[in-house]
Amino acid sequence: MNDMFRHIVLIGTIGRVGTIANSADSAYYTVSSQKKAMDAIEILKERLVGNYYSRFSAGDTFDLYFDRFWLIAQNVISSDEKQLNDLLCAKYQPANEAIDKEDIAKTVIIGSTLMKNITGVSLGSDSTLELVFENGVTLQFPTNTEIVDWHWAINEKGNSPYESFIVGCFSPGEVQVASC
Repeated sequence: MNDMFRHIVLIGTIGRVGTIANSADSAYYTVSSQKKAMDAIEILKERLVGNYYSRFSAGDTFDLYFDRFWLIAQNVISSDEKQLNDLLCAKYQPANEAIDKEDIAKTVIIGSTLMKNITGVSLGSDSTLELVFENGVTLQFPTNTEIVDWHWAINEKGNSPYESFIVGCFSPGEVQVASC
């Protein structure tokens, strides 16, 4: 196999099944949205269900480290955030002075799922990734973050989502699956 076909990326586009486009740098195979979502969810379930992350970081992005791969995201949400933020701001004065107040509850919730097995994985129609944990917590990695060129990805290095990515969402409703 020549270098031109070293990286193949599956990109879902409704209505264009089986189209192959080549360039000097890569090859792309466009599949139906349904096929793409099935491939992505299979990979996500294989990697995540029954697994847990052992460390995380929060800041400009949210990064969860699993055994030999990372789940990185622009944002993470939980239905418990507002209630937890209200409680923290009422009971812990420094929370009121935080730069990104909304991230305080996010990090507490992410911390509560640290080393807890994932029991369920799903993809929304807009490619929002949803994880359910054994302690009943649900985390969503949404695709509605404005002015970004990616939303979430699983990759091997935990830095740029474009480097060594396995599966990721780079725009709402479109999941890309790497194939090497």
